[in-house]
Amino acid sequence: SSKQISGLTAAVYVSSILALVLAPLAGRMFGKKKAAIAIGLLAFTIAPAPVIARQFGLLPPNGTEALYMIVLSVTVVDLALIIAYQMLAASMVADIVEENELATGRRSEGIYFAGISFMRKLAQGVGVLSASFILAAAAITPGIRSAEASEQAVRTLGWGYALTLLSLWMVMILCISFYRISREDHERNLRELASRETTE
Repeated sequence: SSKQISGLTAAVYVSSILALVLAPLAGRMFGKKKAAIAIGLLAFTIAPAPVIARQFGLLPPNGTEALYMIVLSVTVVDLALIIAYQMLAASMVADIVEENELATGRRSEGIYFAGISFMRKLAQGVGVLSASFILAAAAITPGIRSAEASEQAVRTLGWGYALTLLSLWMVMILCISFYRISREDHERNLRELASRETTE
């Protein structure tokens, strides 16, 4: 219903506020790398959880208020975690820029953030390609109505979505694990950069 759609839209704003509190708090308590990995793992397992639960018949029937409340709650929590993860990841890139400046004497924010933009476009392309393969495997053709899809097609679509999502996001978490700048390293880099500026 339109009321339910407005509720899901409002959830995005609630998630943003929660992320604004969560990201700096987690970063201070655990360090950026550990916080990003922990929050990422939570976010990227919560997202496909309702789909997996549906596969095992653990969710209320479609069209019920109980199902809507579950979807709404998962949306609020998962979006908050994803936004918090993105905030921490962006902050980690900024730390890398400072360490690179210390090593080379040049500021290279443009190169790093251009690289991020390229990877985002690449990920979007992989997403579209993956979705095409999953839809083809599920035998879901353009223009098909949801009521016309067979139970097997829906199950194939659900498993394809959940497993692809988990796999790609776990690769991202693996990449984050190679980050090596601790809070102490970052503070030392800032001191050395400030010292260079004073000397110059």
